[in-house]
Amino acid sequence: MTLTLALTTFLILVSASFAKAVDAPIAMDTECSEFINSIEARYKYGWFQVAETPTSSEKISIFYFYKKIANLKNPVIFFNGGPGFTSHGMASTLEISKTKYSGGKNIDIDFIFMDQRGTGCSSRFPVGASPQTIEKLNWYGSAGIVNDAEELRKNLIGSRKWKVFGQSFGGHVVHRYIQMFPKSIVKAYAHGYSEGIADFDFSFARIASQHTIMQSYLKKFPEDRQRLLLLNQYLADASKCFITKDGQGNEVCGYEISSMLISYLGFRNNWEILHADLRHMVPDGEVSTDKVRRFVGNAAATFSIYHGLTPFNEEFFMTKDLALNILGVSDTDRSPMDYDKCIAVYERIQTVYNVKAADILLDECKAPVQFGYRDSIMPVLKAKNVQLVNSISILEIKAKLAETKIPFFLYSGSFDCMVPKELFQNEVKVLGKLVTYTNFPDSGHEGFMSEARVIHDLAN
Repeated sequence: MTLTLALTTFLILVSASFAKAVDAPIAMDTECSEFINSIEARYKYGWFQVAETPTSSEKISIFYFYKKIANLKNPVIFFNGGPGFTSHGMASTLEISKTKYSGGKNIDIDFIFMDQRGTGCSSRFPVGASPQTIEKLNWYGSAGIVNDAEELRKNLIGSRKWKVFGQSFGGHVVHRYIQMFPKSIVKAYAHGYSEGIADFDFSFARIASQHTIMQSYLKKFPEDRQRLLLLNQYLADASKCFITKDGQGNEVCGYEISSMLISYLGFRNNWEILHADLRHMVPDGEVSTDKVRRFVGNAAATFSIYHGLTPFNEEFFMTKDLALNILGVSDTDRSPMDYDKCIAVYERIQTVYNVKAADILLDECKAPVQFGYRDSIMPVLKAKNVQLVNSISILEIKAKLAETKIPFFLYSGSFDCMVPKELFQNEVKVLGKLVTYTNFPDSGHEGFMSEARVIHDLAN
């Protein structure tokens, strides 16, 4: 089935029902219940049902919310990063940014939030090793999310268009929205994500930037160089394992422990946290095993630390990691950071930057940040005859923008080692005058909430 036919079928099957009732059509966990209790005085919220896949009659529930005082004069649907994260922290974050950069004026930006399918208060990712389950998971990525958002748009504002705004993986969703429903969009905004980069080039740029950005970090915290060297020596022992406190009792071992540190490096506003964590784990010229154990427990409670499961055992198929890995290869077209790929990346970095692998102090070849598999999941999908969603074509995006005249704003950060600024060059070149591109010289992956330019663009 082609992507276009599949998506058209999906639209026909999407339920026309739209539940605005307060009662949840899903079994809420404590986190979801507590979040709803925290917002119900200030936000309208509810659930609506959609078809789970283009060929299924099964329905799943999608959660949404927006401020009660909003008249939806300037509706902006926000797609948060991930995949696999909730939208819950984004409401307060963006409202604070709107107030901070308003210049004392009342800015009309009516943010609308949606828990992407599989996350938060929406229906969870399905689990299991059957071909049917894996086929379902293939539709929990950007194509399914965009279809869900379209249903939300029609039921909130009818035939009116809205602005689409996304950060990181949410920026990928924005590109997919342009591809699928350009006539529903007034303007489009994507921060921290660019399309059209070859898989190896993407990985090379990320790891190279982790080294170059680290050098800027060490100018601010020079004493952390020795801490990082000692921590690397300590974590080289893969038998050093610690139990997480994420409710599942997962083990995190060796270099995997530093996953969160790499992520903090890419968010410049979190450099103080990175510095504090390093001081905590390496306090007096040596690594403290007890404090590493505490770090793992605390980090796992707030951030996904992947634990290197092999995708061929039963345990892997019963975890959320399965969904994220499938989305990695089927939606964003990213292969794993396996041994061969990492060796090739290191060789190229040494040639281009004259930097050896041992000189890279935080490195996602050692500590996978985004997807947790160690072996390629592609053979599994092929063996189960799973039809993958196609990757996004920049040329198709260009054609849609040229046809509909949608203003498109693309943003990157100079200190972003998750999606480095170098990855935006090709898309900007291909789109030319069809995109307004801004690189922020003083921020990283957090620039969507720390740069006044973004808020001003959204308001106009």
